[in-house]
Amino acid sequence: LKNKHEVPKAGTAMMISLVGVYILSIFFILYFVSWTKINESESPFVTSLANFNIPFIGSIFNVIIISAAFSTMVGALFSVTNILISLAKDQDAPKTFAHKSKRGTPFKALFLTGAALAISLIMSFILPGKLYEYITTAAGVMLILNWIIILSTQVKLRKQMKAGTFKMFGSPYTSYLGILFILITVAGGFMHATQRMGVIISLGLVAVIAITYWLFVKKRDASM
Repeated sequence: LKNKHEVPKAGTAMMISLVGVYILSIFFILYFVSWTKINESESPFVTSLANFNIPFIGSIFNVIIISAAFSTMVGALFSVTNILISLAKDQDAPKTFAHKSKRGTPFKALFLTGAALAISLIMSFILPGKLYEYITTAAGVMLILNWIIILSTQVKLRKQMKAGTFKMFGSPYTSYLGILFILITVAGGFMHATQRMGVIISLGLVAVIAITYWLFVKKRDASM
């Protein structure tokens, strides 16, 4: 966005678009097939379109899903690389990762995130199924918990928002509500044996991050 004041408008448009796509998808699936025939062994889209005898429908959807997964991976790789660069510029990561080539490509940061991705792929083949599931669940929970940081930041900056820099509906109460929903979602992981272990691992990682922050970052800031 060229104008930061359009952030709420863009967010609203994105939410309406996503919710519309999801609702239409569910509507058409249930229109073509009974919900009792849908199960986890097959994509509900494949199940709902099976009655039309479309050739290679399963393969077509596999291509679509794999393409979407790669698109998500590229987006995540881009965002994580830029976060690493920002951390390096703020001296919260080694300065070398902030370096860019003459064409503006952050090769060092990109190499690190790419190496981490490669390690995760190797782990998916080497580690036992249960252990890898614990790790992926923990990573998913950590991803969800990131939104608590985002919403907490919005709450902290609410005075600036009220002054007119940003204007968000229901601020900051919608953020408190969002944090509550996230905590309820994470707490629901304790109800499933596999997810429970993943949640515990993620909370352990949060504790390590918090301890590291208080031991190093706070100490560094106090000395500056």
